[in-house]
Amino acid sequence: MYRIITDIAEVERLAGEFEKRLEASFTHREQRKVNWPRGRARENQPALANPEVRFQRSGTSPARAWSPNREEFKFRNFLMFGEPGSADSMNIAVQVNFPLGEFHMSNGGVFLEDEKGEIWIGHTGKMTRVTQLRREPILQRFADMTVQAEVEGKKPREIIRITKLRGRSTISELWAFASRAREVADEAHREREALMGSGAAGTRRGGRSSGAAKAPTKREVAILGKLRKYLKEHSGRGSRKAVAAGEVDVQHGAIVDALALELGRGGLEVKNSRAVDLALVVGRGVELFEVKTSVDTQSLYTSIGQLIIHSAALGRDEKFEVRRNLVLPKMPPSPFDDIIREEVVARLITYRKVKGEYVFEGLSVG
Repeated sequence: MYRIITDIAEVERLAGEFEKRLEASFTHREQRKVNWPRGRARENQPALANPEVRFQRSGTSPARAWSPNREEFKFRNFLMFGEPGSADSMNIAVQVNFPLGEFHMSNGGVFLEDEKGEIWIGHTGKMTRVTQLRREPILQRFADMTVQAEVEGKKPREIIRITKLRGRSTISELWAFASRAREVADEAHREREALMGSGAAGTRRGGRSSGAAKAPTKREVAILGKLRKYLKEHSGRGSRKAVAAGEVDVQHGAIVDALALELGRGGLEVKNSRAVDLALVVGRGVELFEVKTSVDTQSLYTSIGQLIIHSAALGRDEKFEVRRNLVLPKMPPSPFDDIIREEVVARLITYRKVKGEYVFEGLSVG
């Protein structure tokens, strides 16, 4: 199990190491207006008065950006994306803030130590859109990245494990988290609005909706609630050990992320847990997606079992339709292909990588 580092002297030392690591990479500096994340109540007010923003490179193409700021009890880190040299204001994608002076977990950022003594950067799931979002739906959406972490004198906490502090890909994984966090917070905010019966996906202003998505029906909200409950129950609350090489996990995660992005283009609510790769509510039921990186026999048997078990559990309500979808790098060999298509799944979907992006064939939802 992981341990949350609570000794404030150690936290401050690690925060300084974190700062030096980013300073070495983000060398192009500008004074820019920085706004709070979209949808926040103070979105028309700057987060800081004309703060310094540091870009990973100069030029005119979009780049990663970082704005650090030390306050009396907090080391703020705004992670952003934007164009160097532009006059446009920048929006915070996510904050990874660390305490100073006295330890507390209200800032979002934490340092974790694993069983081997490796230090990781973590996040508590504290995110805001208009008002602070509940941690539970945030952590559900990051189920593939969450770990159980011990806190001295308290019950273990579920924490989003982002990246190693001293890893080779620390910067890229931090900003991948920032990009995903921005989308996750927007999703959680839309879901909260829908469940509150706002009649629209976006924040309402002056009686008009800022979002174009259609409000879900009562039945869709009910199905969404059942799906959320099921994913929570099957999210795997035990400790999650780091994979030594992790190449298969990284590839699998990238494919799942690409699939989620593709499925979400139509404004559909895409969900996942450690047990279920992807699930979404469509019409009168749920679409389940299981992604595999191989078509070997073990992968096929495992995927079939997972789909059958989860669809059976979700489909106990006879009016609750569940469609099973298997996502593979290529069509399975005979006789698996015919058996799977005829007896197990609604669709076999294949993917391939084109110019660094995953492209899916046979994917259509509705």
